[in-house]
Amino acid sequence: MDNFRGFLKDGTAALIITEVNRRYLTGFSSSLGYLFITKNGAELFTDGRYLLAAKQSVKNAKVTLLSKLSEQLTECVRENGIETVLLENAITI
Repeated sequence: MDNFRGFLKDGTAALIITEVNRRYLTGFSSSLGYLFITKNGAELFTDGRYLLAAKQSVKNAKVTLLSKLSEQLTECVRENGIETVLLENAITI
């Protein structure tokens, strides 16, 4: 994930929603999750089914229980001074 974060500029973040790309970037497989990446760090939001396993295996992102994604992402954007959020299309990494 460090290589990916190196492409992000200050004020820019990426939201990774596809299972294959989340697994590629974190090494953790789950059917549900959202990976928010900034130049300085990353946060994986996942539901209770995966929370403990993710906390034990994901070393390159903070793992957070998914509750209200819109509010959680809004807080991430605010805390990190994000102006632009890059979203995936159908292309996988």
